[in-house]
Amino acid sequence: MKLLLVLMSSLSLVDADSDVIGSDKPVTVTVGDNVILPCHLEPPFNVRNLTVEWKRGETIVHIYTNRKDDPRLQDKNFRGRTSLFHEEMIRGNISLKLTSITELDAGSYTCFVPKLQSQVRKGFVNLTVEPVEQKKDKGSPTHKNNRQPENVGNDTAAIIGIAVVIIAGTVISFVVVLWGLCRNTSKSQIFFCLHVYKCFQINVSCL
Repeated sequence: MKLLLVLMSSLSLVDADSDVIGSDKPVTVTVGDNVILPCHLEPPFNVRNLTVEWKRGETIVHIYTNRKDDPRLQDKNFRGRTSLFHEEMIRGNISLKLTSITELDAGSYTCFVPKLQSQVRKGFVNLTVEPVEQKKDKGSPTHKNNRQPENVGNDTAAIIGIAVVIIAGTVISFVVVLWGLCRNTSKSQIFFCLHVYKCFQINVSCL
């Protein structure tokens, strides 16, 4: 009796009049992310006893048969990166999860249930892969440009400061030398030294 029920259940699965439905809109994902390619049977029914094939063109992406995943014919570029939702297959969900997306994964995918007794045994999903956006430091050029005038002003101030120090040092040195020469001289020479000092002071003040 149990064997008969199992056979009847298998026949009902094979004869079920359900269509495979993919996605009429493209699925977009960024490089490095994971994605789910949607596909299901409508009306839903249990497909755990059937074979489910996922392909991209002629490339075998994933095969499920004999109630388990079969990686033997799977393309090496997809190995370890694909999976089905086994618990959801009793409700007709045969969506494919694809991990660690690369730009090479882009393309048109087909989900196929070959033993399904329906005119629509394939569903289609287009996958679009976008590159990772590189963050640009938009403030850096502006920041550098803003600092250029400041640097120029600092350089000018430094030059003026050095010039002032040199002039002041020269004046002080001259005064010291002049004072040393005139300290032990006669009155006439002192007046001469004072006259020279005043002339030098006037000239310096006019710089």
